[in-house]
Amino acid sequence: MSSSEAYEVQAFIQEFEETVSLLCKGISPSPLYKQQFFQPPVDGERIEHEHIELLGHTTNVLVFSLFDSNSGKEFTREDVRLAIDSHKKSLKNYLTPRDISRIQSGKSAVDYWIDRLVENDEVHKQNSNPVLFWRISSKNKDKLKQPIQVVSRERIFPSPTSLTFMEWD
Repeated sequence: MSSSEAYEVQAFIQEFEETVSLLCKGISPSPLYKQQFFQPPVDGERIEHEHIELLGHTTNVLVFSLFDSNSGKEFTREDVRLAIDSHKKSLKNYLTPRDISRIQSGKSAVDYWIDRLVENDEVHKQNSNPVLFWRISSKNKDKLKQPIQVVSRERIFPSPTSLTFMEWD
């Protein structure tokens, strides 16, 4: 069984378990709430995001870019590692080996950056088996955080009676 087939079976089992759980609670599963799963990348497929060219091909930028460009989609830690590995492979004819070596696609490096994004509320985490991560887009996140502010453009000048004049000797 290939890794993509194993992933599809795992995704199907998880979706089935969630459907059964909802039915046991008396809730009808709705297709609107169907989870979006990330498909493992094909070898050599790049992560596309505007920040990558600006900030460089580094592990932290790639991890953030993957979540940000796939807003709302759920990833496992393994999905992220596979995507970073695939991106790294795609750069062999594009960057020097020294530049490619800056991309750490190992378990501890990728897990560290995922956890940092979770700590800073940039990525959400669902404790399940496997643990799932997803990001709400920056635009929607900003709308949720910002209170509505009314700013007046009216200029306020002091009244002549409130001005105090000092006499100089």
